[in-house]
Amino acid sequence: MAKYIVKENKIITEFLGSLFKAVAKRKSSKVVKALSRDPVMKKHLKAADDIGKRIVTHIEKMRKDDPELANKMDALDKIVGM
Repeated sequence: MAKYIVKENKIITEFLGSLFKAVAKRKSSKVVKALSRDPVMKKHLKAADDIGKRIVTHIEKMRKDDPELANKMDALDKIVGM
């Protein structure tokens, strides 16, 4: 693999931000397929999916346990349009 010298960390953060945004929007299935061939990236993508699932289950549990929080989140969902 080629070695690049990065002079600005901003370039890396912009690239990673755009990559994660594309993955989140699921518009880049070709990129995801290409990255899933790499064993290290495959491991990181799986870990990110697992963390996302844990966050969703935790939020749902918090909604069930705290009705006030559930009402606030429902109001926010109405504002955002979800």
